[in-house]
Amino acid sequence: KHNPQSILAFSRGQRVPLRQNSYPYEDFTFGIPLFASSAADCMTYPSIESVESSTSGFFFLNGRGSLAHMFNPVNNNWDGGDVMWSVNQAREWQSRVLTANGAWTWCVKRTEAENGWLIHNDDLKFLQAVYRGLDDASRFFPYQYSCKTSHLK
Repeated sequence: KHNPQSILAFSRGQRVPLRQNSYPYEDFTFGIPLFASSAADCMTYPSIESVESSTSGFFFLNGRGSLAHMFNPVNNNWDGGDVMWSVNQAREWQSRVLTANGAWTWCVKRTEAENGWLIHNDDLKFLQAVYRGLDDASRFFPYQYSCKTSHLK
């Protein structure tokens, strides 16, 4: 049986900048970035700009929308390694995506606990600091973490 109410994203197609890749099946973009080992390397910056240029947070193809979604690792080895973001850059970029009505998901490192898995303490502290600063997006303007991206197009 299938569930017609489930939502789907497919990890294929163009990643940067974001666009709808799996018409008519995807409900949101898979949004996997192109980081080398640091969020500051600007490889994924065109995705921020593409969300901002979307139509109310959606990419449309033949009348069907796909939510502009970014899936970013907190750490330099996806679910391991060290936190690779500055809190201020993470706040600014996530705020820009959310202000454009897009979505943002963090991939976190976990640690084994008695009753399952918990978010690793380093990642939890980082996310708490980021979310404490998302309440007023206007304070991020003018942007401090913009990148020249013409060489990526």
